[in-house]
Amino acid sequence: MSFPYPRQISRILCSDFDETWRPHLPANQQESGIGELEDYLQTHINPLQLVVGWITGSILEAVFWKCTGYARYFPHFIASSLGTELYFIRNNHIAPCQEWIKAINDSGFLLANIPKAVKKATAYGIELYPQPEDYQGKFTRSFYYKDCPTSREDLIRMGEIAIEYRMKLTYSLCNPAAGDPEGYYDLQFLPSCTGKDKVLQFLCNLWKVEHRNTWAVGDSFNDLQMIRNVAHGYYLSNADPKVREYYPTQTTLPYCKGIKEILSQIRI
Repeated sequence: MSFPYPRQISRILCSDFDETWRPHLPANQQESGIGELEDYLQTHINPLQLVVGWITGSILEAVFWKCTGYARYFPHFIASSLGTELYFIRNNHIAPCQEWIKAINDSGFLLANIPKAVKKATAYGIELYPQPEDYQGKFTRSFYYKDCPTSREDLIRMGEIAIEYRMKLTYSLCNPAAGDPEGYYDLQFLPSCTGKDKVLQFLCNLWKVEHRNTWAVGDSFNDLQMIRNVAHGYYLSNADPKVREYYPTQTTLPYCKGIKEILSQIRI
């Protein structure tokens, strides 16, 4: 099932998925507050004139199976594969956003260039480890890169290589709570026009949502740009302690309980 769209849209809430809307550990899933959050949204979407969506590093198929037995409702949109793919969900039907696909095609991005970029990075002695298939999207490839004394120089060089191939590099420290290895960077090659912050901006322009009516919530470093680019950005109380040093505004409750805490502060 999917949440109904409000009769009028004036607010948007963008949420990360893994370790934000859905905990990684089964024990935390049972106590996440997902049912209470879904019930709250069912009764408040129209009064708040609110659209809600997930902007996640997972591929769409992984989001679906992770929701099985956990979530009763899908949001209004899902931006999967780190905001490189955008889907709208209406009346239980999901469809890709054609405008978003056109923007990627117009950017000059070619998936075939990513292996070339990786090969060039390898020639400089930079070792990249492919991430699981759950994080390999239609327009991106994800890798782990081990933190080391030359990390700063390596990341700068990989960013330059990405630009050379008409794409961009994004990276952040891994969050072990979400199942990632400790001491590594979470790294992606993706189209220059995409990313968590870019898809947020696109949706605000599409629905003509004013900046003062934008919310975002997450748990890790790869949510930082999204959170910084809204009027009301939050890290959950279960967020990586290291990332909270970069953005102090946080909830007092974890997971869906924290998201409901944010929503309950919005005045109708």
